[in-house]
Amino acid sequence: MRLSVAFLAATFGLALLVGCQEPQAKEEPQQEASMYSEPLLEVDDSDTMPPPPPEPAARIHVVQKDDTLFKLARQYYDGDQSKWKAIWEANMDKIPDKDKLKPGTELVIP
Repeated sequence: MRLSVAFLAATFGLALLVGCQEPQAKEEPQQEASMYSEPLLEVDDSDTMPPPPPEPAARIHVVQKDDTLFKLARQYYDGDQSKWKAIWEANMDKIPDKDKLKPGTELVIP
């Protein structure tokens, strides 16, 4: 009887030991590469984009009698006389006094 008790104890202990082992992880089958796993390609769309508009050509105005910077700004900038300073800054070397324009002077209108 001692032998059968010892046998049962050993069998029971072995069963506990085998049952308590951590299950081994099953190897996952390797997945095929997904089309989303690859890095996105950068697209050079410079040949499909229209070129930027060209800079407007500078205009030349020959000062007439009674011309003022305000009058020229209204004429060239759709009535916006506040743009007089842009004309003055572009022609500072030709305009000694911004309040008096000399007839015949060629001014660049930016």
